Amino acid sequence: MKGFFRTAGNYRLRLPALLLALAMTATMLGGCREGKTTSSSSGAGSAVSDYTEGYPLPEKQRFFCGSFVQYWYASGWSEGRWEKEMQNMVDNGMDILIVPCAASRDENTDALTCYYPSRIEGMQSGNSLEILFEKCEKYGIKVFLAPFADNEWYSMDYGWVGHDSTDDAYGQWMKEHAAMSNLIATELYTLYKAKYPNAFYGWYFSDEVWNMEGICGETGERRENTLDILASGFNGVLDHYTELDPSMPFLFSPFCNRSYSTAEEYKQMWIDLFARVRFREGDIFCPQDSIGGHPDEIDVLAEWVRGYREAADTKPGLRFWMNNENFAGEYHALLDRLKEQIDITSRFCEANVTFSWQHHYSPYHEKVNKGYEATYHDWYVNGKLDSEPPSPPTVTAAQNDDGKWQINFSGAADNIGVAGFNIYRGTDTNLATSVRAGRNTMPNKYIPQFSAVYYIEAFDFAGNRSEKVAIEVQGNEDDPLE
Repeated sequence: MKGFFRTAGNYRLRLPALLLALAMTATMLGGCREGKTTSSSSGAGSAVSDYTEGYPLPEKQRFFCGSFVQYWYASGWSEGRWEKEMQNMVDNGMDILIVPCAASRDENTDALTCYYPSRIEGMQSGNSLEILFEKCEKYGIKVFLAPFADNEWYSMDYGWVGHDSTDDAYGQWMKEHAAMSNLIATELYTLYKAKYPNAFYGWYFSDEVWNMEGICGETGERRENTLDILASGFNGVLDHYTELDPSMPFLFSPFCNRSYSTAEEYKQMWIDLFARVRFREGDIFCPQDSIGGHPDEIDVLAEWVRGYREAADTKPGLRFWMNNENFAGEYHALLDRLKEQIDITSRFCEANVTFSWQHHYSPYHEKVNKGYEATYHDWYVNGKLDSEPPSPPTVTAAQNDDGKWQINFSGAADNIGVAGFNIYRGTDTNLATSVRAGRNTMPNKYIPQFSAVYYIEAFDFAGNRSEKVAIEVQGNEDDPLE
């Protein structure tokens, strides 16, 4: 790790094995609250296929019990903002907050920064974690906290694969990373556990282990060495956490790139890795569903999640949650798609969290329309996702000041709120574009490139659509579809 840390004192004090049994208290984690009785199966179609056989939907609708929050975003919040955010989580049934770092290293400058008063040499310290723990303690929010995040994990991941690094370099990096993480964990535990015993609940692992080529679908010494190195990273921190406090569970949330392996290959990687890792009773395997950036892959989600579940089942005492992504590329995910994700993953997992409530659904985010939270809250309270479509928009066309034809749309109304408009060209199935409402704005115009018949529909935050309104626009260019 570019020499930023080389040695650590021998602070490891082996506790009697009897203390390990205390880790079983982690299995008593609450907060994954049941909702209203569900009356229908998922609308996932082929996604809920033979892979769901033997894994029925829960009797109660599953909702989120918690969320990730990227601390670079939250660290500057005022006490008032923390009060609002935590109350909003409670109002929506959540009592878990996963924080991916208390300290980090800049991969370009090697600078070390943290959000607490550290005594580690060279660390630039702050004190915002105090507010986090204070407010989470007040509102009954349990925090999973990663001591140390180093973005170099992504380029060092599996070391030799696709990089100039070697097995030895990757192994050394993993040792140094674990050592620094453990130093920070000791400081965090000393500062905050006794003061905030309920809020400081568990630990998070910042390395998002993924299905990179080279260990998925491969065999041989290099694969085995890589799995050993990964296991050493897990074990290096897990052993230390056990010594600090065996009752605090450990959570990790890997992702997948489905172009790199099959679901079966990724499952086997986890089985082989789990056999090497010293997980404690109550530790949590919480994979990302990886749908946010690849919504078209939802049809294969059940296959992948079943693989995760089957891998987790090979490790006694390891709990299985899922991390549902509530974004869609550059947009926030509409709630119909999110429900589809939850209904699939809920068949296999014990609990669902999301990445990320504060970034994509919070009504206090500066760029997020309040309709997302309002729609989720309505669903959470009533146990049924809103199904009332918006009214059709009023649509007109006219030439603007530049002489270009412009389609104007307005007047659509909804029982909760209009999220945006879909615009189709030539036919009512050929989607030309979608426009979304901003925080305090609503799109109301579209400048078409081609002369054509256009069809405009409003949609709400639950994905319900209005009737389409057709309008013919003459002007800018001839439509090549005709």
